[in-house]
Amino acid sequence: MSQNILQQRIVSIDILRGFDMFFLVGAGDILRHFIEGFNSDSLAPIHYQLTHTPWIGFTAWDIIMPLFLFTSGLSMPFSFSKFLNQDYPKKKIYTKILKRFCWLFLLGWIVQGNLLDLRIDHFYVYCNTLHSIAFGYLITSLIILNIRKISWQLITGGALVFIYWLLMTFVPVPDYGSGIFTPDGNLAI
Repeated sequence: MSQNILQQRIVSIDILRGFDMFFLVGAGDILRHFIEGFNSDSLAPIHYQLTHTPWIGFTAWDIIMPLFLFTSGLSMPFSFSKFLNQDYPKKKIYTKILKRFCWLFLLGWIVQGNLLDLRIDHFYVYCNTLHSIAFGYLITSLIILNIRKISWQLITGGALVFIYWLLMTFVPVPDYGSGIFTPDGNLAI
């Protein structure tokens, strides 16, 4: 019976990820164009929820990327448990993690569109969702594989968020200073 519950949880994660990908790949564009075809002020609030805010603010569409990261993180313990329960060599697991990290990072550069431009002023090392997924996957994988107790995983995650906040708030960015959260002046960019 517990195996059946486990399978249901995995299916629910897959459904949530599929829903997210459905909107990411094209449903959002289709809905936006459909609503634009009506040219109605009463549909404007729905159209607004299907677009990104420029920088400050929040819409339903802004949940797409974090939801994908969330579902990826949810599935990782299930994915790694099959390796850890079979005494799979950790070195091979780390190799798989590193390969996936590198592929995601390379694909992020390709999506950026400036990989082969050879103009350093148009090339950003860390610039899009695929890079966020790559780093999130790498860090979460290392935590899951090396810290087995849930309480310590939570403490580690909280500590990483706190360190990120410290860096973003107090490390100065050249020409901007510290604690600047504009699109061009924040430390992450």
